[in-house]
Parts: sequence; C-alpha cells; structure tokens
Amino acid sequence: MTRTQQSTSAKPIDKTNACIPMTIRIMDNHLDNVIRDVPFEKLQEYLINPSHTWIDILCVTDNDFGRLSELLNIPKPILESGLSDESYPRIDYFEHFAMVFAKIANTTKLDEHSIQRFLIDRSGILVICQGQNIVTLSKTHTDIFDLLLSRAKKIHSAEEPLVVSVLYTVFKYVLEKDQEIISAVEQELLTLEGIPIRNRPSNFLETAFYFRREINRMVPSLLHLKEIISMIITKRVPLEGFSERHEKLFDILMDESVYLHETAADLRDNLQSMVDLYINTSSYQMNRVMRVIAILTALGIVPAIVLGAFGTNITGSPWNFHLWQVLLGVGILMALMGWVFYKLGWFRG
Repeated sequence: MTRTQQSTSAKPIDKTNACIPMTIRIMDNHLDNVIRDVPFEKLQEYLINPSHTWIDILCVTDNDFGRLSELLNIPKPILESGLSDESYPRIDYFEHFAMVFAKIANTTKLDEHSIQRFLIDRSGILVICQGQNIVTLSKTHTDIFDLLLSRAKKIHSAEEPLVVSVLYTVFKYVLEKDQEIISAVEQELLTLEGIPIRNRPSNFLETAFYFRREINRMVPSLLHLKEIISMIITKRVPLEGFSERHEKLFDILMDESVYLHETAADLRDNLQSMVDLYINTSSYQMNRVMRVIAILTALGIVPAIVLGAFGTNITGSPWNFHLWQVLLGVGILMALMGWVFYKLGWFRG
C-alpha cells in the first residue's frame, strides 16, 4: 500500500444546512440519467451490474461505515481512516481498488477591509475506484456531484471507461479551483505591494499571516496532487480501461499542477519578502526614534549634572566660577557631544 497526499478545492459548500440521513445517487455509463434517493439495499444490484456506474453517497456517519465496508468489500478501518476529518489528503491503492481522499475547499471573498480577506473552509471527499465503478463518499451535503457531472458530460463518451472520465474531471476541477484561489491571492498581494510602507494598515502583519497560512496549505497540496497524477500516469494505481491515450490527458494535468505549484511557491516567497521588508522598515524607523531619544537624553544629562552640582550647597564651595563660565562650559560640552553624534550619523536619516 502506498500513500501520497493531495488537496483539492471545490464549489462553495453550504455547511449551514443540517446534514440529512445518508443519501445515495447513481449515474449510469452514459451520464444521462440520475437515479436519486436509491435505497441502500439496492446498491449491490448496481455494483454487480456489468455496466459502468457512478455512485455518490452523502452524509455518511460513523454508523454507516460497517455496512458500507461490507458492501464495498473494503476493511472498515481503511474506509474510516480514508474519510476521517483528521486524515491527511492522500491516495491509497490496493490490488482491486484505489481510494483518493481530497480536501474540498470553499473560497469566500470577504470585505477588502477585513483582516482575513479570504475564508477558505475545507471538507473531505473520498473517491473509490473499484473495477468499472466509481464511488464518492462525503460526510456533508455537497453539490460536488452535480458540478462534476456537468463537466464530465462534456468529455465522456459511451466507449470511455467511466472511472477514468470522472477521475480526470475531478483533477481538472481541482486544478481550476486552485488556480482561482492562487490568482485571487496573487491579486491581493499585488494590491498590498502597491501601498507605500508608511501607509500600510496597522494590521498588515495579521493580514499577511492569513494569506501565508492559505498559501502554506496550497503549496504542499499541489505537490501531492502532482505526485498522485504521476502515480496514475505510471499505472501504479489500478484503473480499469486506462490506456495510452489517457496518459496524454493526464500528462497535461501534470504540467498544469507543476505550473501551479511553482506559482504558489513563488507567491509564498514574495509574501515572505514583503513581510521581511515591512518588519525591517519598521525596525529601522524605530531605531531612528530611539536614536533621537538617546541624543536628547545624553545632551540633557550634561546641564542637569553641572547645574545640579552648582545649585546645591553652593555656599562655601571651593569653586570660583562665574555663572557665564559655567553656562559656556556646558554649551561647549553639549556641542562636543552633538558633534560626536553627528559623526556617528545619528542625525542623518
């Protein structure tokens, strides 16, 4: 068994709706007829049917894993770990089936004055490729099935294996959504770069933190997606009907994933450079202020010490100085200290 990580994005998911009991939808090989609200007892008939079938199961609960494990002939621990919320995105492949766990991202654009410009929620979806059938499982009520179905119809034909068409559609959709997120983040960073450093908002570092967090998620996700596509191209994953012609299609997906991964990595580096510049500039400005304070403090100490010494218990003192002489000496000493600070460059920006 080999495991490789992967992360994906998807259509906005409405998590406010309460998840209804497990719902089953089935699509035939022609992608024309959707059979909704299929009873669980009839799933076995579609799985053993000689025609290719796509089964979508929503709102899977912990109590459903037992009967799903028995139906799909997949060990229950493997099935549970594949759809666990704490599980990392990956691909698991065995002799007779392969499982791809993906994180579906929901991108919401917030107000531009908000600290968190983007709100990206993620929920898991498990894609099981088993012979001529493909099964998608989700713990939430999503519309990913309808989205992928509309896209798969444009590329699928009756002669094509349904598993390959659907899996290609999933990866293509993932890359498109990742590209949208990367483009949106890139545009936001360009906007931030266009703001002069002195005019940047006080919450700039907090805003940059949220961007960095999402980019840090995106970079390894695209890396793992690239590895998964590579595994499919090299036929390490058992996919029925996967031919040389399909390799060329997945090669294109590979190139797109490599480009997006490099772009995301560049965005991460650019953001880090922007943060470093902001911190260094702020530190430099703070140093200038501290220098001014140090100069004023040093110059103010001289008259305070001299005048304090001459201003207390002056009667009977052995010093025979006039006031103008004391002031002149203080002025000369302060001028000398000022000249030293000037030569050190503390008066210059």
